Amino acid sequence: MRPGSVGACKRMTNMNPSVETLEALPKLVAGCMDSCRQCIEVAGMLTPEQYAFGRDEHRSIGEHLRHCIEHFQALLAGLNVSRIDYDKRDRNREIEVCPARFIDTMIEVTDRLRTFDEATLIRSLSMQTLCGAGEERAEISTTVGRELAFLQQHIIHHLAIVKMLAQSMGVMMPADLGVAFSTSIHHAKTAPPARRDNCGAICAH
Repeated sequence: MRPGSVGACKRMTNMNPSVETLEALPKLVAGCMDSCRQCIEVAGMLTPEQYAFGRDEHRSIGEHLRHCIEHFQALLAGLNVSRIDYDKRDRNREIEVCPARFIDTMIEVTDRLRTFDEATLIRSLSMQTLCGAGEERAEISTTVGRELAFLQQHIIHHLAIVKMLAQSMGVMMPADLGVAFSTSIHHAKTAPPARRDNCGAICAH
């Protein structure tokens, strides 16, 4: 257990935020909110000790989820100045070690996301990024919609790692957690058809 993780969660939180009809939102926003919901569900399945536990070179689940949420926070903060910089993150230790704190913060993020409409998605931004291990930086033109698409794929990638970390501690996660949408579609198209066995039950083979 990493120092500071035990007893780090002292606040209570709403573990079941109200469900919103996502059909009313732009598809890209609804998809991002669904990925954020998965993060909330994952954090809610873990004890503070499991959430903050990391071994050797492997990061904790809390660190992965903190990394994801701070990318969203960078986008939301960047809207005020029309400029995003994902490299300038707070790296908030409390979010890393306290699942309740993560959940509260992610709910705040989704509350902001649900205000996005089609006009928001086409809004132009600039994105600054480091070009390598040095200090050299580049500035790229982008849109809010393009960045939401990136953030959704980014979350899925980290959730795949989170699932492996959780299962290594004996915590089973949903089978579709961390699976790319294109992979799910491919599996659905290539899965063998179900057939009935001799008893009439439908079996997948």
